[in-house]
Amino acid sequence: MRAFIGSSGHSIARRPAAVTTLLVLATSACAPSGDAPATGEADTFIVDVPGTAALSEDRYRQDIITLSSDEFEGRSPGTPGEELTVAYLIEQLEAAGVQPGNDGAWTQDVPLVAQTVMGTPTLNVTGGSEDLSFTQLDDLV
Repeated sequence: MRAFIGSSGHSIARRPAAVTTLLVLATSACAPSGDAPATGEADTFIVDVPGTAALSEDRYRQDIITLSSDEFEGRSPGTPGEELTVAYLIEQLEAAGVQPGNDGAWTQDVPLVAQTVMGTPTLNVTGGSEDLSFTQLDDLV
């Protein structure tokens, strides 16, 4: 796992959440038009974001096909697939003319926590018309 050490000394890993949020905001940012009709009709909005002219259903589908391909290995945090995903998103944002908004950085370090369940715990629920028992991985996660 590729990890970085933060100022607190704890191990942290890069997450693409900031990049994904930026992508969503950049492609949906709208400015109200100054000449909206006064007839009570819905306001008119003009999209003024660099690179939005290249957005299309075909482009969106291609991004989904690329990101869901075996090459990206599931995109799980702390894996090579995550690194490939972050690099792909940054490349696409740069190509669209978007500038990073996190003090000049595309990513933000966040804590990465992993937990491992030991054994096979069960959850028992009593008090109704019948007792219920749920087993880890079979009935609950």
